[in-house]
Amino acid sequence: MSVKFLEKLRSFFRIFDLCSVSFSFKYMDENKYTTSIGGVVSICFFIIGSVIFVLNFIPFYKDQNFILQDYIVNTDKTEEIKLNESPMALAIGFDCPADSITQIKGEDLFDLNVSFITYTKDDKGNRNKSIENIETHLCITNDFHNEHNDSFKLLNIDKLYCLDKKGEKKNTKLEGIYTDEKFTYYEFSLIAKKDTAEHYKKINDYLIENDCKLQFYYTDLTLNLSNYKKPIKSYINSLFLQINPTLFLKMNVFFMNYHLMIIKS
Repeated sequence: MSVKFLEKLRSFFRIFDLCSVSFSFKYMDENKYTTSIGGVVSICFFIIGSVIFVLNFIPFYKDQNFILQDYIVNTDKTEEIKLNESPMALAIGFDCPADSITQIKGEDLFDLNVSFITYTKDDKGNRNKSIENIETHLCITNDFHNEHNDSFKLLNIDKLYCLDKKGEKKNTKLEGIYTDEKFTYYEFSLIAKKDTAEHYKKINDYLIENDCKLQFYYTDLTLNLSNYKKPIKSYINSLFLQINPTLFLKMNVFFMNYHLMIIKS
């Protein structure tokens, strides 16, 4: 390369030197001291900065820039949950095959009883228990808000029972814990249809030969912030309790409220 070309190249880079030093007098028609190396460094910083800006601007333009923080907070007081007003749906029933020989099914042996239990504490510290029977009906798609019709048919939820919300009283809301002055919960119980030795033997023989469960389906939530039109989507989750003729089994099911808050920084 010729000397003139190198000199022009140095002069070109000196134009972009952002690290130049100004002085209070003019030297060779210049008001500041610039170097070609400073120009090269400044151009490199500009290119790197532009690349970083473009890479961050693309997800910003597509509304993909967000920070998600998930907290589970223990509070000193539980929040109320009203199932008859909540979008959550639940179904409960037998998952029991028909006996290959006798053709007996779980529905022929047990009754499903649903109760709303309320514990209250009086001035003397005594706990009082009140029981309110809740009516049920065979589930229909409307009980699950017609949002899970495919799962409804696949899981045979139409053979299970849903709470009759119209028959519930307004005070059937879940609140408190066992140590509070008021504690409420739903209780699902399997009760033998007949209180006879013959019927109990029939139950024992059936449960030993067959896999029988108390099945519980409920709607749960999943959060997808990349879906801006519908970030909250529900799906059907399940729990079950294995029925055993030799054990008295209990299981607690807890529900938790979700609160989605947008915090502007």
